[in-house]
Amino acid sequence: ILRIICDKQDYTRDLAALARTCLAFREPALDALWCSLDDVDPLLRCLPQNLI
Repeated sequence: ILRIICDKQDYTRDLAALARTCLAFREPALDALWCSLDDVDPLLRCLPQNLI
């Protein structure tokens, strides 16, 4: 059931909140968020500034 909820990609804000809510929700919500990136900008922001 959790996977079905997380597969709804229109709710990225809700998925981010869900990932912070409970450890059981964290992995599926983060998987759904990272799977639906529109560009590489969020990935680049994860890197240290001196690498960019």
